[in-house]
Amino acid sequence: NASLRELHLDLRTGKAHWEDTGIQGIEFPLFDTRSAGNRGARLYAPAMQGETTAPYFNAVAGYDVARGRREIHRYGRDILAEEHVFVPRPGSRNADDGWLVGTLLDAANQRSGIAVLDAQRIDEGPVAQAWLPYAVPLGFHGTFAARG
Repeated sequence: NASLRELHLDLRTGKAHWEDTGIQGIEFPLFDTRSAGNRGARLYAPAMQGETTAPYFNAVAGYDVARGRREIHRYGRDILAEEHVFVPRPGSRNADDGWLVGTLLDAANQRSGIAVLDAQRIDEGPVAQAWLPYAVPLGFHGTFAARG
């Protein structure tokens, strides 16, 4: 079971130390790279929440480590939620102003899907979601980069 730890570097003294955040059971944490460097970024990651039919992530969560807060959306007991990437809202400059876009697998119905969530309101669920009539291979990992 993976746990999230932070590495703190003191550039004046050249010393470093690890701190445990208390967050466990997540993988592939991502954040809005526009987050200010003087505070911890809000993390987004697949998570386990509630009853599941298999030992895999069935939710996506946002963690504000500095304030000890978590928002989560559970897709359901039969849905595998893969990594959700952060996509900034066009023209925005504020950290976390954007969407989380991720793929889903509904193994019970042999289909894959995609979901879009408001990164500031994860617990409200998808603002858009669509299903394919078939399943595609797992492995959606990446970073969003605007063209231009």
